Formats: sequence, structure tokens, C-alpha cells
Amino acid sequence: MRSLRLTVSEDDLSPSPAVTRGAILNMRLLPDGTMVELYRAEGDVDALITELDGDPSCLQYEICGRNERECYLYNHCRPDEQLRHLHSILDRHALMVDLPIRIETGVGVTIRIVGPETQLYDAFHAFPETIRANMTIENIGSYVPETPEIRSVLTNRQLEVIEAAIAVGYYATPRTATAADVAERIGCARSTASEHLRNGEARLIMALPTGSQTR
Repeated sequence: MRSLRLTVSEDDLSPSPAVTRGAILNMRLLPDGTMVELYRAEGDVDALITELDGDPSCLQYEICGRNERECYLYNHCRPDEQLRHLHSILDRHALMVDLPIRIETGVGVTIRIVGPETQLYDAFHAFPETIRANMTIENIGSYVPETPEIRSVLTNRQLEVIEAAIAVGYYATPRTATAADVAERIGCARSTASEHLRNGEARLIMALPTGSQTR
């Protein structure tokens, strides 16, 4: 099995400019031409909701698992013509999109299309110029499943504390902050911050592939 890697602008797949980082966890084109999508979205959640309320292509949405900077979004929408055309080509050639698709502002979005090599080439040549003009073809190569996003092994609180530690310089070389600085940034006791750092670091190390761990 082979995979075709494409890079497109995050504007083509992100539910809103308010989303600075996240992932498309699932997506499906329905028989009536509409689409349902499940996102993990990071950014300005209030601004995301405001934009969805004013978006005529959004038929229905629901927000769950929300905190200040992150949520999960179910979105039933009308995709634009380019996205419908792309899905129709994939369906015609019996190809799949490898999920999740990660989104990050300013980086572009990499999509992996998976299937037999001949069908991948046929699908690529079926892309109209309007689609090719908005994408970069990375390569066609052997399909190797991605390691699940390592951040997913952390609890929301552990992730918050580790991100705060990075921001204040706790992991800088040389180190420019202490656990007390991390605690002050997130508003908790020093002992609590230290505990979350230790537990989060342990989870990250244990989640690494065996060959990547220090022996």
C-alpha cells in the first residue's frame, strides 16, 4: 500500500481562523453533498463559536469537552466545490484519507491519501488545475502508519503545566525558570506544579517507542 502526501493551506480545512492548532479526527461526505466533521480545536473558542453562528455553510454544530483554549467540535456543513470535487475523485478511485489531519497556523496542512499505487497516480492526474494550484505534492511512498500524537498521553492539566514550563524557560538550556515560576504562571502551589511536571514527563517518556528511550 502506498500514500500520496499533499500540503494545503490550513484555511482550506480549518473550521475558523480562531483555531490556531488542532486536528480533524474524522470527516465524512454524506449522500446529500453535505459533510460532517469532528475536530479537536485549540485557540479562541469564543471567537470560533461566533464565526460558526455567522457562517451560512454551517448547518449544525456542537461543542463539547471545552476549556478556556480547547474544545471538540462536531460540524455539519456544506463543503466548498473544491473539497466536494476532491472527495469525489477519492471515492471514484477507492482511496482513503489518513486521519487525523493535524492543523497548525502558518505551517500548512499535510494530508495523506492512502491506497494502491496505480489508483493514487490515476487520482493525482484527475485533480483539476484549480485543485493542484492550491496544493503542494510532497511524494508518493510506502504507507507507514504515524505514531499517535504523543501529547494525547497527557491529561489536560499535565499538558497545561508542561506548556507553561516551556513558556517560562523551565526546559531552556541553561534553565531560566524554576517550578515556582511555573506554579506562579498557572496559579497553583509549587508542589502541585512539580507533581504535574514529574507525572507528565514520566508519561511522555513511557509513550516513546522503545528504541527511542535512553538505555
